[in-house]
Amino acid sequence: MSSDTTTPTLSFSTPDVVSCKDAVIVCGVFDGVHKGHQHLIKLACNQAKQHNKRCIILTFDIDPDELMRPAHSEKLMSNEARLYALEHSGADALAVLHFSPECAALSACEFLDSVFADSAPFAIHVGANFRFGAHAQGDNAFLRSWCEERGIQVCVHELFEGEGGVVSASRIRAALQAGNIQLAELLLGHSYELSARVQHGRAQGRTFGIQTANLHIPPAMMLLPEGVYAARCSVDNTCHAPFYSTCSCKGTWYKAAVSLGVSPTFSSEAACTNAALANCEVHILDFSDDIYNSYVRVHFVAHLRALQRFSSTDALIACITNDIAQVKRLV
Repeated sequence: MSSDTTTPTLSFSTPDVVSCKDAVIVCGVFDGVHKGHQHLIKLACNQAKQHNKRCIILTFDIDPDELMRPAHSEKLMSNEARLYALEHSGADALAVLHFSPECAALSACEFLDSVFADSAPFAIHVGANFRFGAHAQGDNAFLRSWCEERGIQVCVHELFEGEGGVVSASRIRAALQAGNIQLAELLLGHSYELSARVQHGRAQGRTFGIQTANLHIPPAMMLLPEGVYAARCSVDNTCHAPFYSTCSCKGTWYKAAVSLGVSPTFSSEAACTNAALANCEVHILDFSDDIYNSYVRVHFVAHLRALQRFSSTDALIACITNDIAQVKRLV
């Protein structure tokens, strides 16, 4: 494609990799970078090693659903987290395509022509459900045909199975929405995590000695049911960038009690203030540093209880004290 408005912008994570030419490519969105994705990437890396080639992961800078189906763009990871995880998943480089309305309008043939123009890879690895091009018109049969004409190998892999079924982002999202953190993490192959910048909240907890870090989680990433959870939390008050971005800080992990959703006890107050934006409150045990404007990571361990309205401050404190005792036991 010759038009700058329709040719996707491709950037590489490694300075010495500037092209997909003669490389082993593994393609996908990879939301969650779960066990199925990890397996697919490993297969591509193995072939690259056998043939002394580079393995490159090809993905988009955003999940296409954010643009094409914004009302249905539930996500396991932020884009920053996804790209960071892919960059550290064992491949030689990460190639990131800018997804735009112009990119979305490319036909399957136009998409392949523009991405691999003058840089034919050695092989392309995809999952059995891989689709691409405008309206997802491109399937693996079309990919094989296009690649055969250019002498490119195509490796289509059956979907990875585990815990009684296919491992997929939709299955993991469903597990989280049902509150099944353990199943979600078995399918992910890593902890389920939320991360965000600490912002000012109601400061209500300070009045009774229970300080919280207030986070705003985008609605698309609020998959777990509202409630109180036992968790692990990592924070570094010298770091002011997302952990899954350019930040290299290594924070200490603390036990934490986490409230997801706006507290019913204070909801009428929150609705009238900016505190309504804070839908994740994290009480970090044995921690008292000032961490406003820093990023924290939260790994969820177990659901403790539903959110509830309290008739008095004493009743609220008693319940939170019990929550903290459970966190100490479970985490």
